[in-house]
Amino acid sequence: MKVVIIGASFAGCTLALTLNKNCDVLLLEKEDNILKKVLVTGNGRCNYMNNNFNIDKYNSTNIDILNNIINNDNKNKTLDFYNKLGIIPNIINDYYYPSTNSSISIQKAFITNIKNNKNIKIKCNYNVYDIKYINNKYIINNEIEADILVISGGSIANYNNKEYKYLDYLYNNYNINKLIPGLTPLIVDKDINILHGVRANVNLCLYKNNKFIKEEVGNLQFNKKYLSGICIFNLSNIINRDILYNKYEIHINYLYNINNPKEYLLNRLNSNISLYDNLSLIVNEKIVKYIFNELKININCKYKDISDELLNKLIDRFIDYKFNIIGYGDFNRCQVVIGGVSLKDIDINTFKSIKDDNLYIIGEVVDVDGICGGYNIAFATLSGLLSGEDINDKNKF
Repeated sequence: MKVVIIGASFAGCTLALTLNKNCDVLLLEKEDNILKKVLVTGNGRCNYMNNNFNIDKYNSTNIDILNNIINNDNKNKTLDFYNKLGIIPNIINDYYYPSTNSSISIQKAFITNIKNNKNIKIKCNYNVYDIKYINNKYIINNEIEADILVISGGSIANYNNKEYKYLDYLYNNYNINKLIPGLTPLIVDKDINILHGVRANVNLCLYKNNKFIKEEVGNLQFNKKYLSGICIFNLSNIINRDILYNKYEIHINYLYNINNPKEYLLNRLNSNISLYDNLSLIVNEKIVKYIFNELKININCKYKDISDELLNKLIDRFIDYKFNIIGYGDFNRCQVVIGGVSLKDIDINTFKSIKDDNLYIIGEVVDVDGICGGYNIAFATLSGLLSGEDINDKNKF
């Protein structure tokens, strides 16, 4: 049985290694090596699983369907796969990293295991531009035949890119849920250019139409136009879906780890040292200067020189600083894509098309996205495992 996998992604490579020796497997990859994206995941460390593997970490138009496979058994199945690859986990705050803390280890583990499997062939620098189904065979680029075809070649958001024209096949035959950039930086309503490069550990609260929605704690990063960082990325997956129809605000608490921060600050500020110097010992100096400029407070001002009203405004800015969200990063800035092939068109337990018994759609092409923390790689890996098991069942005899 000839199995052709378009895209040597996490999903595609996992599937290839799951297939039994009765399968003749061909991986088609448009890059010059497999899993090149892995090198930049998790800040170069590749967070591939999370102990909190559960449905509330995922989004989909059909979340009820996805719920059938996000469970502890499949979490263990995925972890067992990485153990068999030779990956020793380094678990930090429930995040799974390779023990080397280098994503290169993950890529090398896949490459080594694939090269040692004589049934798997890889064709790199190969661009798929056409798929046809003729006489019970899939014909790729009018030259490669497959009994079973697996589409795992990155996000369907690449559809308009001429290098991904094979996606015509999905657009012509399947329901594609709306595509939106996910895990993106967020554009705010104020000029934050002077904060470019600043990082701060904060508490973030998301409000929708003045109603509290969600809280995140983590590292906030500023750049010239955007708020960024893992906590922002996670909130973006909520915002990006309907920012056109609703008003969103981010509330930042720079002093979230201090009990009774108002009292704490008032006790610290009661001295002859300038307010600016006092606050710069607690919060990043550029953030302090930004807030001082906004309130038109002289940086040499001392506690005794400021009115109670202005002092309260100043303290409130550090405890509850508000930004209106007016946009988000595009597909070039996103880490995942919201939307894709509808789960209604797929048997979620096998990732087999409900329209074609010999076509499988896995990984990032599917309408599933997770928050930061290893969830997207875990899902992609699981989709490869489940589809591989089903193909093996077909090929038992």
